[in-house]
Amino acid sequence: MMKKRQKRLLCLAAVLLAIYACGFAFFAFCVYACGQNEEKHVDAIVVLTGGHNRLSTASDLFNRGLAPRLFISGVGGGAEFESMSGADVLSEEKRGLPELGRDASNTKENALEVSLWAKSQGLKSIMLVTSDYHLPRSLLEFRVMMPDMEIVPFGVAFDAERKGYFTGLGVLFKEYNKYVVAYLRALF
Repeated sequence: MMKKRQKRLLCLAAVLLAIYACGFAFFAFCVYACGQNEEKHVDAIVVLTGGHNRLSTASDLFNRGLAPRLFISGVGGGAEFESMSGADVLSEEKRGLPELGRDASNTKENALEVSLWAKSQGLKSIMLVTSDYHLPRSLLEFRVMMPDMEIVPFGVAFDAERKGYFTGLGVLFKEYNKYVVAYLRALF
């Protein structure tokens, strides 16, 4: 009797591991697919702080006139735009325009912060700029908070050459686990 139960548990564990591994492979594909950058005119460009080249990429998109507004979510403490890495990319005539969100310290809080700001401004569409590996979870959190908002994803490529390929795999694996938690939270 015990051996039969052990076999069932082992079989269940193998099935769950296979589902998890397939999920990771699908997630990795989604990171690649979500990261395909679409340049489209929107009501505002929203950038999430914390990743390499995010702000400079968002500033470049803003300079090119893809949106009349730039919102930076997750700005810590008393930081000012001018002191942020990537702020120097913004053209001189647009330097005073970025709006800073200071209330978010994680992706779920970013989504809430942006949702409240976007609703107060009457926005219908945003371009969400974040790291490509962060896009699936960010889109999930943002779509839960703003189901009626058009969200155009714009992924900033992870610099594997600078950080190393094994580091990139570790970042992807860690982000996949966070995505699974966010997905389960959204279901329930």
